[in-house]
Amino acid sequence: MAHTRQDVMTAVLNLFSSRSAKTVLELLDVYGLESHEQERERVQMAILTMSQGNEDKLLQFVEAAKQDYRDVLYWAEYPQQSGPDGVLLDVLRSTWAWVLPDPIQILMQSAFGNLLVVCHDSTLWRVIPEEVTAKQIRDDKNFVAAFEDESFREDWLFEGVTASAQEILGPLGKGECYAFKVWPIMGGAFTTDNIYIATMTEWLAVSGDVGRQVKDLPPGAAFTFDTTGK
Repeated sequence: MAHTRQDVMTAVLNLFSSRSAKTVLELLDVYGLESHEQERERVQMAILTMSQGNEDKLLQFVEAAKQDYRDVLYWAEYPQQSGPDGVLLDVLRSTWAWVLPDPIQILMQSAFGNLLVVCHDSTLWRVIPEEVTAKQIRDDKNFVAAFEDESFREDWLFEGVTASAQEILGPLGKGECYAFKVWPIMGGAFTTDNIYIATMTEWLAVSGDVGRQVKDLPPGAAFTFDTTGK
């Protein structure tokens, strides 16, 4: 369905206050496509639909569209594909913001809850819950190139430990991952008696929060941490 400038203006007025409507229109007009390009209003309508009247989300989608507007169209058509409004990205933005700069897309997920994440500047990051940190692995979002590195591929697949977890704990359900009772970075073992099945949101949220609390501690320091999220 083709959209017009009038459709965009009507949607802005329906979603945002009249006070902020002018600013919203200005933001929509800077995402990268010229006014004569056919996809312009379609992309703007996708941004408006997914932002749901939230100016922070609108800005995130505009930034994503500036990188590649086709991503925004895809997320709007397939919202279940962990697009920028997905639950996992909300968790990353709320509990991993101390290390992860503006995540906009999740590309892959491992059995142990590791994620490959594209940030707003098109850099590729690996979220590593068992190490309570995230690391930039590429200056672009070419995850295929990342897997050409044998050590990275082996570490990501974690085949031996994954096979043991599957045998003892059973297969994972939708939205689940294997997690550690004690994080390996804190001395926990890579053995099945230290592994359990968690939801991805739970494992990511608690690991991100703990990582924030311990990030500035020197190696070997004693600590206690709060996992209540307060």
